[in-house]
Amino acid sequence: MREQLAKILEILNPPYVTVRVLPLAAGLTTGLLGAFEVATLRDGGPDHAYIESAEEGLVTNRTQTVQALIVRWDALSNMAHPVDASREIIREVMSRYE
Repeated sequence: MREQLAKILEILNPPYVTVRVLPLAAGLTTGLLGAFEVATLRDGGPDHAYIESAEEGLVTNRTQTVQALIVRWDALSNMAHPVDASREIIREVMSRYE
């Protein structure tokens, strides 16, 4: 576990990568529905989403789906610790595995 957490801290160095920890007190969240990513195109084209399930991955630019995922992301972001606090939480948990 310590090595996995160290890898997370390592990939946090580029400015385009962030990890934010959700507190356990958040309970069941929309994040448990599955992994997803939303991409905004630089050329002004439609946003796209990648949705992952246990069986497959799906890429879509369906506006309703993308907007629902953006709302889900905003909800998770509002519950998550800031980036710097998340780094400290990861370090603290790592120390338990020494």
